[in-house]
Amino acid sequence: MFLQVSFAPLVPLWMLAGAGAAAALYLLVACGLRGWRLGWRALPLGLLLLALAGPHLQEEQRTALKDIVMLVADRTPSQELGERAAQRDAALAHMLEQIGRHEHLEARVLEVAGDGLGGGVGGGSRLFQALREALEGLPRERLAGAVLVTDGQIHDVPGAEERDLGMPVHALLSGERGERDRVLRIEHGPGFGFVGDEVEAVLHARDWTTRPASILAQENTADSGVSENLPPPQGAELRLRLDGEDLGLFPVSVGTPIPIRVPVANAGGNILEAEISALDGEAFLGNNRIALEIQGIRERLRVLLVSGKPHPGMRVWRWLLRGDAAVDLVHFTVLRDPSQGMDIPVEELSLIPFPARELFLERLDEFDLVIFDNYRLRGILPPEYFANITRYVHEGGALLVASGQDFATPHGLYNSALAEVLPLRPTGGLLERQYVPRIEGAGERHPVTAPLLSREAAEWGDWYRLVEGEALGGQILMTGLGGRPLLGLQRVGNGRVAQLLSDHIWLWARGYQGGGPHADLLRGVAHWLMREPELEEERLWGRIEEGRLVVERASMGDAVAPARVSSAAGGEGSGTAREVALEARTPGRWSGEVDLEESGLGGLGMVLLRVESDGLEARVMPPRDAVLEGVDVRARADLLAPVVEANGGFLGWIGEGDALPRVLSVDADAAAAGVGWLGLRENGAYNIGAVERVALLRGFPALLLFFASLGLCWWRETR
Repeated sequence: MFLQVSFAPLVPLWMLAGAGAAAALYLLVACGLRGWRLGWRALPLGLLLLALAGPHLQEEQRTALKDIVMLVADRTPSQELGERAAQRDAALAHMLEQIGRHEHLEARVLEVAGDGLGGGVGGGSRLFQALREALEGLPRERLAGAVLVTDGQIHDVPGAEERDLGMPVHALLSGERGERDRVLRIEHGPGFGFVGDEVEAVLHARDWTTRPASILAQENTADSGVSENLPPPQGAELRLRLDGEDLGLFPVSVGTPIPIRVPVANAGGNILEAEISALDGEAFLGNNRIALEIQGIRERLRVLLVSGKPHPGMRVWRWLLRGDAAVDLVHFTVLRDPSQGMDIPVEELSLIPFPARELFLERLDEFDLVIFDNYRLRGILPPEYFANITRYVHEGGALLVASGQDFATPHGLYNSALAEVLPLRPTGGLLERQYVPRIEGAGERHPVTAPLLSREAAEWGDWYRLVEGEALGGQILMTGLGGRPLLGLQRVGNGRVAQLLSDHIWLWARGYQGGGPHADLLRGVAHWLMREPELEEERLWGRIEEGRLVVERASMGDAVAPARVSSAAGGEGSGTAREVALEARTPGRWSGEVDLEESGLGGLGMVLLRVESDGLEARVMPPRDAVLEGVDVRARADLLAPVVEANGGFLGWIGEGDALPRVLSVDADAAAAGVGWLGLRENGAYNIGAVERVALLRGFPALLLFFASLGLCWWRETR
């Protein structure tokens, strides 16, 4: 219960003030003219003015509120090193016990945890961001202070203009003074390179050393947050691996840039791993390793297109290949053959000299893809040229044959040396009836055609020609009339071959009856022929999303084996390994997930994961910005010291003897830290549950008191 006097004026304040001024003026004039005995008239005038002011006796039912102490517990990955976690837990228990001794204090524990990839709230250890979010909505008059239990590795320390948090801020540091650490970072890492070339990456190794210092007095050196004495450059050894293959051990200098040349051997991801030798007495070895992924792209794709005759579908090929800026197209069209002019030399039948020998014998290996479109044997290319193309395919070349009606005749390309590598053999028939191409069988799972199933296949336009054929090998992805083969793919030696038994794909390009996915189909076939990793039939890959590893598998089989995930360190899988079950999602596609933190696969030193399944292997890297926590893992006081000092707090090391402080209650304007103790404000906040008010001058008692004062004035003036 709390009593106080309050006022509820019966007239406006300006009127009350005017009446008071008039009464005072009257008393001064009256006393000046007739003597000070008239001063007793101030008593009834004062009672009248007091009655107009409406005095009340107010009784409040107050409930005391506890002051809030924010205990911020750093549970980011760097806190799991050495004895830091045990020190943190001991300090939290001590603070809860100390705060519990004060009835006016309420402890609220705020845990800031990492995501297993070196990130806290928003990447890195962001304790102050978490603290600000927790303080939103709390009444400022109830805040007693904040205590941060951390190793001092914080990545969102406020700047000079934001350090004052309006309450005492204390810090208890886990870890040890003077820790040492060597870290290897990527100073410059190209994201891509041309296949067959080399790219330059620049690494940088640094030895972090922290100078011993006392709490506030010697640690609060500068706002830069740097507290290392960097030694002069010293020798170390750097081991390099590219896609798991050991490139050797190289001497390097710590403290200076380390340029390295990296060969880009494959299209798609090329993963470089680098590991530097350890420093004596290092606090953490996980940041001695880095991984860099370089996407291999083809600088220029050289394509040789030979059209056997002018026809509507020829423009489809030119539009598709000319529309890709990365393709160098060499295109020849046979306008007429020797049978149409027997007395004219072959070299005079073309508008420009046809360099057949140069293209098909001398420089054939310079092309990434050879396309025969509606070509027939007509004596222009000798048999040895086709034999050379067969050799080209076996040794890694790519061949695409788009057949027209001539393929079903003795003049078809199957009657050449190319028959050895073609997946489809003509049976001699030519069907010229209406049909809609269908993706069936292996095509429902193959990466070239499976994505097309999402389109409305029932609305695809009709084709009107199909060469009858039978499959000799490879995979049939599309069928035509009566389920006959239409599109087949085949691997031959080190090369690849695709065959299309119709020349009516141009109907889709023209939009006939709504058209169809001609561009996606032809582009997918061409990219499969040129070994784009995303179109491999058997493929394993993964990605990291929000602390979870998502493993995906493409296969033409009916089932796949579970994936085995392990950390890739030192060139071999090491540490914890987990098995991930892969479930079918769509035809030919399986996937599974694993939580990195719960499985033990994440953590501060994770820079690369190895995924294996059915003999396939993939390497998965975390995003570059997810390893912020591992850049510097030393326990340090210099980052927090300016913030603690700006808020009058206590800064001490948990592991140093009797460093755990006592908790005292202090006034808002009193010091909040001293030797062996830290202070938390006692604000005296309260809630008002009920208020009762009683008027002091009202009714008959007030009137009686007024007349009594008048009588007293009359009596004093008549004496």
